[in-house]
Amino acid sequence: MIIDAMDILYSEKVDGFCLVSSDSDFTRLATRLREAGMKVYGMGEKKTPNPFIVACDKFIYIEVLKQIDTSDNDKKTKKDSLDILTKKDIHLISSTVSDLADYDGWAFL
Repeated sequence: MIIDAMDILYSEKVDGFCLVSSDSDFTRLATRLREAGMKVYGMGEKKTPNPFIVACDKFIYIEVLKQIDTSDNDKKTKKDSLDILTKKDIHLISSTVSDLADYDGWAFL
């Protein structure tokens, strides 16, 4: 992921990056991308180490996407329930993209 991110950085075709990880190994990558003037959005679990979280411009915890609708508990196993998106999840993603969008409606993530 680091090599790909650096290739993309040097292509000069993006304004920012979204790093989806709970691993502190990507802290330096986030810092380097920000040093290059890129926006860096992080996504990961609540167990993510604080240095990676603060190295990002904004960090979003993915646990909100893992919430299981109680009506689905009887019908599906826990794993199956994690693989689907509820209307609430879709609304959360939609509002997040809207919050990050520029005046033309584009959200570069």
